[in-house]
Amino acid sequence: MNFLLLANTELFSGIEVDEIKKAIECLGFEQRRFAKGETVFRAGKIVQSFALILSGSVIIENTDFWGNTSVLDKIGAGQTCAESYAFAENEALMVDVTATEQSEVLFFNAKRVMTVCSRACSCHNRLIRNLFFIVAQKNLHLS
Repeated sequence: MNFLLLANTELFSGIEVDEIKKAIECLGFEQRRFAKGETVFRAGKIVQSFALILSGSVIIENTDFWGNTSVLDKIGAGQTCAESYAFAENEALMVDVTATEQSEVLFFNAKRVMTVCSRACSCHNRLIRNLFFIVAQKNLHLS
């Protein structure tokens, strides 16, 4: 895993590389690769994890009642997606997230991220603050 890449993302902003290694161990994660056109998240599904795009990019698409598809956003390396759905328990996704090219994605379980570990490490607290900032910025962008 490229910890220097992680250190340069908004999610891990202000967290030293050594602390990122510890945080990753504490949080747990799933790392997956997606081919161009492969679905990362599917509309109608309930998710417990959010994604950090490590390489490549994904698009967030909405398909309306008549089958028309609109691209709502493109998410590139270093950015996150699906965090609002992951934290809103039992809310089905209203969008599809699809890889636009060969992409590598890191998934984090939302409950595990929000539950501060027994060590109450400062890097975990910083990660939570960073995540709230990311969600707030996305909400402000929509208004």
